[in-house]
Amino acid sequence: MKKWIALGMAVLLLLLSACGGEAVTPPTPSQTTDPNTEKKFSADALAAAIIADSGRDAAALQFVNNSYDSDALITYVERYYGLASEVWGECSIYRHEAEAYEVSVFWLTEQADPESVYQSLESYRHARQGDFFGYNPEQEAVVEQARVAVTDNGWAAVLICPDAARAEEYLCALLDGTAVLEEPEADAPSVPSLEDLPSYWEPYVDPEIDDMSLWDNAAMVAAVKAGDDAGLSAKDQKLYRKVTQVLETEIREDMTALEKELAIYTWLTANASYDHRHYDIPNAAPRESYEPHGAILGGKAVCLGFATAFQLFMDVLDIECITVVGAAFNSREDHAWNMVRLDGEWYCTDATWDEGAYDFGFFNRSSDYFAMTGHQWDYEAYPIAVAEETGKLGAPDQP
Repeated sequence: MKKWIALGMAVLLLLLSACGGEAVTPPTPSQTTDPNTEKKFSADALAAAIIADSGRDAAALQFVNNSYDSDALITYVERYYGLASEVWGECSIYRHEAEAYEVSVFWLTEQADPESVYQSLESYRHARQGDFFGYNPEQEAVVEQARVAVTDNGWAAVLICPDAARAEEYLCALLDGTAVLEEPEADAPSVPSLEDLPSYWEPYVDPEIDDMSLWDNAAMVAAVKAGDDAGLSAKDQKLYRKVTQVLETEIREDMTALEKELAIYTWLTANASYDHRHYDIPNAAPRESYEPHGAILGGKAVCLGFATAFQLFMDVLDIECITVVGAAFNSREDHAWNMVRLDGEWYCTDATWDEGAYDFGFFNRSSDYFAMTGHQWDYEAYPIAVAEETGKLGAPDQP
């Protein structure tokens, strides 16, 4: 039975194994088993299994893994998690855009020092707790009881979820074989292959023209829900005031989730227009146009600004939503839009392309409709919307 080693912040003496409960000595790098002889699972599979066991939907979370640009991924992991590229070989990071919820799994190299890895990940956990301090006590409490752990067979994990102790035990059980991990079968993909799709589902190629990094809305969502903007920057306080104003004027408590979504969509498409400076000179539009500030405060935004503004409102309203970063026009342009889930069904929605419209053509449509109308994306990275009605409101989903 492999032992689970939880390295303390200051005391590195005898610790209890989460797998068996017997005292063990924290390993030094020379004692650590060669990870290359022990690895049985992918980081993606372990993270997905933990998420499923916690009752969450991985498709609704932000996701980063080794399939992403290697330089960008290395920078991201080192900046946020404090792990240099030489100490990890594989990672799978799932994180909610508004809540504290996160499951991140790292496969470590022989160069990794378990104590240093733990300290780095614990510092990250502490910083995440600070993101919610004073704004959202419930989410802060989730981070406070989170688990950071390093195993003696080459794995490290950050488990920020309501029952982190259970998540830790489940991961341990997967590693020691007392729980069975069912890897997805290679011949049973979650979405059809391009060969099985209609010809208008164009292959997706990242245009790599614009910086399509998503604005982190966690602090703003927490502040709006708590009704307290004291910890926000002056710039974000202006956004906070406008968001709360829109919610007060456009949203009623007796509305359904669909009605709230439509109210925000209607407001956004009527009050924000496309920032055509984006086409004058590459990247001429200010960064605010790629963030909620442009759409909500300035009334001008590019597609990512529309999408992140819509995402912000949905997160505040607790309507499940994700931002899709993809492309348009045969992958010649970067593009972003959203997906929402209502009554268990996913829908695609594109506020940018409905900007100024009286009859929405891209509100709560199917993935097939979006593919037919010039959207391309990583088809395996996002859920497929198959519903044929716009959230049971409006016309059937026909081109």
